[in-house]
Amino acid sequence: MSCGDYLLCYDFNHVHKYCQSLKDNRSDFIHKIFLFVNPIYKKGKVQNKMKFKSYVLMFMASILVFTSSLSATTIKDDTYKKTISNYIEELSVLQNQIFALAHKATFSSSSSSSSFNTELDAIYNNLNKIYESMTVYYNALSPRSIERRNLLVLFNAVNLLRGSLFQLDKLNDTQSSLEKMTILENYFGFKLEANNTINNVRSLLSQL
Repeated sequence: MSCGDYLLCYDFNHVHKYCQSLKDNRSDFIHKIFLFVNPIYKKGKVQNKMKFKSYVLMFMASILVFTSSLSATTIKDDTYKKTISNYIEELSVLQNQIFALAHKATFSSSSSSSSFNTELDAIYNNLNKIYESMTVYYNALSPRSIERRNLLVLFNAVNLLRGSLFQLDKLNDTQSSLEKMTILENYFGFKLEANNTINNVRSLLSQL
């Protein structure tokens, strides 16, 4: 075996091992390309082996570019999903706090107006912080990107939770039982819509 043949076989075997590892990582497209190229070399259809060696090296470079791009896309998608999931969890926590506040306003006779307002203001401020953070993240995304869609829906969830807080604020200042029933009905309407909106974003996120 000549020196050129030895180098060619070494590079070709290296490509085979590399492609096999890529196949294990679900890179079936690259593996199929290798299966197409391999018989061409074995059957002697390539007359100039050194020229074929350059093709192999170019092929290896293409693999590196492809896998680097694939890895970057995966990292980007994972980061995006984690960010949106964190927003969802933060909104879910605040939603539970709002429900606890509604229970207190409805059934607890010992809750003072001052304590109620303090809790309500804290929740409202936290909602505003989440909204501002979401706005910054939204503006950093590419215009008309599918990633912006999920944030737009989450903005609706924030506004629905704000609406439920407005209902509770009104509830705390009301003495009429009949009026309280109407306010609570509106509150639960906002709560239900906010919950459905958050679940909708969860579903959309799972499809990415």
